[in-house]
Amino acid sequence: DSSNLIALMKKRMQISEPHAPQDTSKWFDQKMANAVRQYRISVGLKDTALIDAAIVNRLNISVKSRIRTLTINLNRWKWVPPDTSTILIRVNIPAFELVVLEKGKAMKRMNAILGTPNHHTVMFYDQIRNIVFSPYWNIPKSILAKEIWSDIMHDKSYLKKNDLEIVGNGHILDPRRIAFSRYNGNTFPYLVRQKPGPKNPLGQVKFLFPNPYNIYIHDTPNKSLFGRGIVTGK
Repeated sequence: DSSNLIALMKKRMQISEPHAPQDTSKWFDQKMANAVRQYRISVGLKDTALIDAAIVNRLNISVKSRIRTLTINLNRWKWVPPDTSTILIRVNIPAFELVVLEKGKAMKRMNAILGTPNHHTVMFYDQIRNIVFSPYWNIPKSILAKEIWSDIMHDKSYLKKNDLEIVGNGHILDPRRIAFSRYNGNTFPYLVRQKPGPKNPLGQVKFLFPNPYNIYIHDTPNKSLFGRGIVTGK
């Protein structure tokens, strides 16, 4: 195919991309497709030769903005202590990727789902201490209050339909004996957790490294999310 946009793309990519086609024609050929694909992969976009708003937005980021990003991330890198262990699991947040390193060599790579713009994934370093199979999901107070409490109050069968149970002092409580109207999602004194199973958002396994951010690595039943591209905006 051909378009005036292709010529502009080639001129722009020649400035900063080593694999950019050296011609300035308006034709989209195999060399251009390869260059677009390599650039998209390098900036964490979906592996495709498609020219869309996401790649245009990336190319339009100014040099000043790039330098600012580099400066911020160099400072962030100082927060993370050097790792001397043989095996390291590194989650690359902007690339949505988990990498298993052994003696510095990447042994396995996989896609990762991370926080949304409203719920950022915090950058930190810690040691994996436990692996739990068929995990329970202990619902955080914030999710209980904002997303679940109203359903519990208006639907008496909501807990059972969603494999939820209430725990107090280490014992499973009968929800029929709890006066839910006396509380709200923030003041509810008991733990609400979801039993292991196909509805559990933690999937079949979770890896725990105790931290103040309540972050851990886990499976998910929503496998389709791994195939989604990175959401970008202006």
